[in-house]
Amino acid sequence: MKKRKTFSIQLLLSLIFGIIGAAFLIAGTLIWIFMDAILEHAYVRGDISILPKAFLTIGIIFLLVVLVLSLLNSLEGRKKKYLLESGRAIYAHVDSIDLNYYVEVNRKHPFVIKCSYTDPATGKVHHFKSENYFGDLSYFIDKDVRVFIDGNDYSYYVMDIDETKIK
Repeated sequence: MKKRKTFSIQLLLSLIFGIIGAAFLIAGTLIWIFMDAILEHAYVRGDISILPKAFLTIGIIFLLVVLVLSLLNSLEGRKKKYLLESGRAIYAHVDSIDLNYYVEVNRKHPFVIKCSYTDPATGKVHHFKSENYFGDLSYFIDKDVRVFIDGNDYSYYVMDIDETKIK
């Protein structure tokens, strides 16, 4: 499966929160360093000694959010890579290709492939849903797609979609 490089919302949020967190840390540090000069040259009412602590705390909180988002993104990628390398491959039949109305980019909704697989041992039907794809997925209608599952646990899976077939 050849995978295109995508720009996830987690990565975008990590970038934004990282910039804001770094700005708050720098501002808090500069205020802390130059606190005496600020108090000496400015007319200030009340106690402003809490100001650098507030900036530093906000910066640390934002950077912790970046750390959590990066960790989640890394774990998700690692799980997919693990399933693609060592997961059990099954072939599921494509039932439908639907629009995902919960996601919209530039006033366009992505498509998802919904497929099902009947376990020959138990006769139980398992349903799978792909990631979001923008493009024409009509090639996959009434075809079988490869799905990698974690042993006999059908809840952890990744669908192997040949993206060269997407127009």
